[in-house]
Amino acid sequence: MSIRSKLSSGPAVLAFAQITNQACVFLRNVVIVRTLTKTDYGIAATFMIAIAFVQASTDLNVGKLLIQAPDGEEESFQRSAQLMRFLQGLFVSAILFLLAPVMAQVFDVPGALSAYRMLAVIPLIHGLTHMDANRYQRNSRFGPMALMESGAQLFSLVLVCVLAQEIGDYTLVVWSLISIPASYVLISHLLANRSYRWAIEPSYARRTFRFGWPLLLNGFFMVLITQGDRALLGSAESLNRLLLEWFSDIWEATRTFDKADLAVYSLALSLAIMPWQFLVRTLGRLLFPVMSRLQDDRAALRRIYISSAAVFAACGVSVAAVFILGGGSVIAIIYSEQYRAAEPIIAFLGATQAIRMIRLTATSLLLALADTEVLLYANIARAVSLLGTLGVIISRMDLVWVAASALLAEAVALSVSLALLRRRHGFEISLLFGPALFSVAGIGGAFALRQVGLVSEDLAKIALAGLYALLVPAVASVVLPRFLPGLRTLLGARRSQP
Repeated sequence: MSIRSKLSSGPAVLAFAQITNQACVFLRNVVIVRTLTKTDYGIAATFMIAIAFVQASTDLNVGKLLIQAPDGEEESFQRSAQLMRFLQGLFVSAILFLLAPVMAQVFDVPGALSAYRMLAVIPLIHGLTHMDANRYQRNSRFGPMALMESGAQLFSLVLVCVLAQEIGDYTLVVWSLISIPASYVLISHLLANRSYRWAIEPSYARRTFRFGWPLLLNGFFMVLITQGDRALLGSAESLNRLLLEWFSDIWEATRTFDKADLAVYSLALSLAIMPWQFLVRTLGRLLFPVMSRLQDDRAALRRIYISSAAVFAACGVSVAAVFILGGGSVIAIIYSEQYRAAEPIIAFLGATQAIRMIRLTATSLLLALADTEVLLYANIARAVSLLGTLGVIISRMDLVWVAASALLAEAVALSVSLALLRRRHGFEISLLFGPALFSVAGIGGAFALRQVGLVSEDLAKIALAGLYALLVPAVASVVLPRFLPGLRTLLGARRSQP
């Protein structure tokens, strides 16, 4: 079977599933934001921060190993992986429960202690997932995993719509978060072919740790990237009190960021990150198994690498343009005028995700080559944005500078990834010069239009953003030679040759 045939066996399934997922997440967030006050929504954001930090710090990525390993089809391997996942979930659950009082104190919400403790059940439930769906992906069979994810998100949306009539505070988010893994695990067992079993295989356990420890550290830094700025904003009040105690002679008791500020930033981030998640779970999931099977064919890897980078760059610029030119208007219309302050924040966060989409190409290649250490180094570089966030909090600067520091750090992380890919695997940095320059030019053009202020009405801004986004692929087809071949490959278009 040709590379194009392998890719075309799952795109429609994955695309439909991810559109469904993102639609459910979006609608659920709209219901939550319109139900809760800004302060309660800010408190709810700390729940997601807490789960993300603990889970990412203990995730050995056994599902990825099951796809990447040559002997991943063996039943004993899968049983060992399922045991590892359960033990991981049990460990994370215990940590969350024990740290609940600490989190309530750090985020300055002592009244939410019971809610933090309820979160501990989430990783325990997730640890019982049947891993047949991961194994199916070895042969580009994505339907079961797509159904699991879509079903879980749909159930959570329905539950939130029902409970919103009765629950008007942040506990609504807790029940929403619990419902997702519960339905996900149930569907995983309903769709499985093999019986659910555990097995103790020391050799597989050692391989899991060898493969997973860099990804575990990488996951920790990844959560620093995605949640660290929000964690600092959520703990700003506690940090301010601490600075007053330590430096009372020089530190003034002025206003700092509160949970309402966290709500504004969280809303902007949740909206800006959706397109990136869509691409990771569609194109990224399609590319990884195919690249893994072509580990020894560097010529084929190079072709896919260059083509996918061109496509990802165009997608990133299109999405960034929507957020830069029309993001504030979308937020005000859909979520309410009280979140209008997120307009400049989502502009910078949209640009950040565009750069991150290019890095996704390098990430897929590194995973296929089982070089997870480079991912760790890149995310360490990306995490330096937290220093910018801390500086913003201490200096009492505007919230938009948190998003601006994230954009700069993402560019640094991309540079580190490309440099190490060249040094360790011979993939020249120049291979991605075209997509990178295209992204910079496209993002810069969108910011320039925004600064000029051609239109002022919200609907007109959204229309301008949509027009810019639609023009990006047309321009890419002219200035990026590998864009159209890459698009045809990723969409599964067939040619006469096999």
